[in-house]
Amino acid sequence: MKRDFLKNFDGLSTEAIDAIMAENGRDIQAERSKYEDYDSIKTRLSQAEATIAGWKDKTPDDYSAEITKLQQQLADTKAQAERDLADAHFVASLDKAITAAGGRSTKAISALLDLEGLKNEKDTEKALTSAIERLKKEESYLFVDNSTPPRFGAGAGNNGAGLNGQPDFAAQLRAAAGLKNKDNKK
Repeated sequence: MKRDFLKNFDGLSTEAIDAIMAENGRDIQAERSKYEDYDSIKTRLSQAEATIAGWKDKTPDDYSAEITKLQQQLADTKAQAERDLADAHFVASLDKAITAAGGRSTKAISALLDLEGLKNEKDTEKALTSAIERLKKEESYLFVDNSTPPRFGAGAGNNGAGLNGQPDFAAQLRAAAGLKNKDNKK
């Protein structure tokens, strides 16, 4: 419907024409929404017809060959997925073993290990642990030594005592100022 058509009627105000046009627009939009997917359906139909036409001239032997080919693709895909899963499990086990051994760099330690040989072991966890322990003895710098705390790290101090058990300079200053030392002694 066009606005000019409504203007030909006597007694219709512009507000009434606007209201009629708005309502007509909503009706048209509602009808259009029912057919929005027409183009995609048309495309899918033509694709389906082309596929059917391609299968029309084939013999049962062609179908069985196609089925065999698809079954082989499925088996290959399944085997690849299993290999990927096994590799992911191996990498997780390797990272866990290196971290448990106190490794500083997973990447550096992994580069020194025979990963392919370790993957083929029956008991991968045990093989990883022994290989990492052997590497820990040979290349100890790659691992954190947890037996002694760092020389100047937290907890490595002597509780305010200087050389030969004498109070350090900061402790002497606190004592001279009448302040408490770290261990709350005066």
